[in-house]
Parts: sequence; C-alpha cells; structure tokens
Amino acid sequence: MTLTFFAELSDILDRVSTLIEPIYIVGDINIHLNRPDDPDTVKFNDILAATGLTCRVTSQTHDHGRTLDVVATREDLPSPPVAVVDVGLSDHRLLRWTTSMAAKTCIRRQSQWSTSVC
Repeated sequence: MTLTFFAELSDILDRVSTLIEPIYIVGDINIHLNRPDDPDTVKFNDILAATGLTCRVTSQTHDHGRTLDVVATREDLPSPPVAVVDVGLSDHRLLRWTTSMAAKTCIRRQSQWSTSVC
C-alpha cells in the first residue's frame, strides 16, 4: 500500500462519515488484517476508527489463511453477521451478510421551478 492510498481513503471516509446514511466498505483491500502489528493494518484500522467505522470480518478470507477482504460498517450500527463461504471459484472467500436498507421517499412539489425534497 502507498501513502497516497491511505491519504485518499482517509479523505473519502472523512467526507462520507458525516452522512446519516449507513456506510459500507467492502471488498479485497490486500491488507493483511490478520496481522495486527503490520504497519498497513495499523494504518487501515486507525483510519476506520477515526471515522467511526469498524471491520466486521473476523475470520480468514483467503486460501493462505489471510484476512484480505473486508466488510466495514459504522460502529453505531448493529454488527451484521458476516459469513465467510468457500465457493471454490477463487483463492478468496465469498463474504455474505444481510442488512436492512430502505430507499428514501421523495416528495415532489410542482412549482414553476419544480422542486424535489428527499
């Protein structure tokens, strides 16, 4: 990982962490989260913590016993149980979880300028 990656990740998470909506960071980040003393793991976890996020994956996600894939959510939300499933198609595992998501309802007001309020 590069310093640019961590700087950009921190910048993006600083911006979106102020939103009311739930935030999900998911996917293969190629950081060895199973190594708590690894400098990249420390940086990644510090960035998550600084923005109120936490990693919800607690087991290995790769053939070589590594945790390289992440599902991170806001700390103030209920922790979704994350199932790590070997589907036999990759050296990475499938991460499966459920969450409750609802779309916002917009109110359309007709006026000469046509306004929507969500």
